[in-house]
Amino acid sequence: MAGPPRGAHSTTAAERAERDSDMWQMRINGVTQSEIAKRLGITQQAVSKALRRAFSRREATSVAEYRAVELDKLDRLERAALVVMARRHYVVSGGEIVMIHDEDAGRDVPLLDDGPTLAAIKVLTGLSRRYAALLGLDAPAKVEVNDIKVNYTIDGVNMETLQ
Repeated sequence: MAGPPRGAHSTTAAERAERDSDMWQMRINGVTQSEIAKRLGITQQAVSKALRRAFSRREATSVAEYRAVELDKLDRLERAALVVMARRHYVVSGGEIVMIHDEDAGRDVPLLDDGPTLAAIKVLTGLSRRYAALLGLDAPAKVEVNDIKVNYTIDGVNMETLQ
């Protein structure tokens, strides 16, 4: 028995391309994949797949625009992490700041908590990797080698060539 006509229960290629483009525009405007999925009533994985399709169809200028949006987002995240690093963080226990005695000052002082600073450093490290990926800094470099003397042996006979 033949099934329904092709496309009867699914979108056409043109409709899918238009929907992908709409999702692309939402993403460019800063809407998260999760929010796009919620708005359209689809899964986040479907949004991700659609964005990959849309990305592959975009012209270089659109890709550059998307890269600029992502870099701007990374800049905002970096600034937020740097603010966390600049703050003083104190150890809190039972709703109270933990105090320790400072011999040099001759008084009790709040115990500093390095945890938030270390967490911010970890975030900054991840952002650095994402920056490098977006900017192509980790791409393999093409290396050309000329004028190398090569030694190799074929069937026990030493062959030497100069290129």
